[in-house]
Amino acid sequence: MYIVPATVKRDQYGLPIPPNGGSLFKVIERIADGKPVAEACEAEGIKPMLFYHWQSQDAALKAAAQTAYEISAENDVDRCAAIAEKINNENWQAERVRMQFYQWRAGKRFARLYGDKQAPAANVEVNVNIADAIREATARREQARISEPVVEYTSTTKRSSRKSKG
Repeated sequence: MYIVPATVKRDQYGLPIPPNGGSLFKVIERIADGKPVAEACEAEGIKPMLFYHWQSQDAALKAAAQTAYEISAENDVDRCAAIAEKINNENWQAERVRMQFYQWRAGKRFARLYGDKQAPAANVEVNVNIADAIREATARREQARISEPVVEYTSTTKRSSRKSKG
């Protein structure tokens, strides 16, 4: 597999130039227009898996691809709005399916904004030493046993008085 070296030639946009001379910028443009990655890559003679591999190796390509996915998601949301305005009684079922597709794809391409599960805005890291936590809990339990008041229970019985009828 071809690995993008640090000294690879780059185009005017800072993207690596593939060995076959295809343009990764055109691939990025096609993705932003809503084309699937496979179709966008094949139009430039680039294998999609190679594109994904380069994307994992090259920060500039990764950033450009992420921006293209986000633009594509925004375009998908705009398409949904346009479809919603044109729905009538005759085509509503087919248009609903198209809208659901665009909503799903927007959620996949820009999950932070349109995804089903919203990721937390901040990363929280908690470090707990289990052994220390167990020792502290044991000490608290022992302290609670020592300081508990002694309660003596006495048994008392209640007698109920009944009035007789009559």
